[in-house]
Formats: sequence, C-alpha cells, structure tokens
Amino acid sequence: MRFLFHIIVIGLIMISYSCNNPNSEILIEINRQINRLKIERLEYANVDSLKIATIRKTIKSNYYKIGDLAKDSIKSIAMPYSHLDKSFKQIIRMDKIIRLDYRKTISQLHDLYIDAERNIIDGRGLKNYFDEEKRITESIIQRMQFNSQRLESEITKFDSLNTIIVNHLNN
Repeated sequence: MRFLFHIIVIGLIMISYSCNNPNSEILIEINRQINRLKIERLEYANVDSLKIATIRKTIKSNYYKIGDLAKDSIKSIAMPYSHLDKSFKQIIRMDKIIRLDYRKTISQLHDLYIDAERNIIDGRGLKNYFDEEKRITESIIQRMQFNSQRLESEITKFDSLNTIIVNHLNN
C-alpha cells in the first residue's frame, strides 16, 4: 500500500512539472500508463516459482509411483495430472518473459516521458511512439492477467487431482 502511495505522489509531481510544457497532455497520459503498469505489476506479483517447483516435483514423484496405468479408474486421472507439470513449466516461462517485457516497457515509458518533457520529440512522432508503448503496455497487462488466471486454475486442478492420486497411492 505504501508503494502505491509513492507511485501516486510521484505521478502528481510529474504532472505538476509538466503543466508548462507544450506536451503536457501526452506527459499526463504517459504518466498514467506508467502508474497503471506499476499497479498491475503489484497485483501480478503472486507467481511463486518456488511453490510451482515444489508442485512440479510432487507431480513427477507421484506420477511415477502410480504404477499400472492400464486400470481405467486411474488412467483418466493420471493423464491430466501429468499434463499439469508441462502447464506449470509454461506458466513459469511466461512469467519470466512478462517480467522482462515489464522492465523494458517501464524503461521505455520513462525515456519517452523525459523526451517529451524536454520537448525532444513533439507532435505526431510523440503520439505515434506513445500509441505503440500504450499497445505494448496493454499486451503486458493482458498477459499478466492471463498468467495469473491460468496459475489459479492449474493450482485448483492440482489440488483436486493430487488428492485423488495420493488416496490411490495410499490404498
């Protein structure tokens, strides 16, 4: 919460400095995108690769202990269970890409802000650059939301299937 307060204060300071600039409207928009991306990043920060690694290890261990997959009672559960490992691996891979893209985009938005503030870029060129960064920002936010939803879904699947697999192994 404290971090969010700092983002808002910095945003207000940046807006107040930009009021005398001919690019003041775009400076405000750039600042909004920066703040929006930072806030979304705070909400996204729940991808815990250590927890996922532990889950993947459990899946692999239990899957190899199952034994005879010819039994229809366990076959229909074991296959989706084994696919969870791949899914979690993809979530971690996507998380790394999102984090790299986030850092790059935040940096580019800050650079664009500085260029607009110093009136290095103005007019149509500035608008085009901003529109591109806005599109990239939206893409990152959508991927954050997708990856978070997918993680929640896969953890729910794991919790339900793992209970069944563990019960089967204990019998």
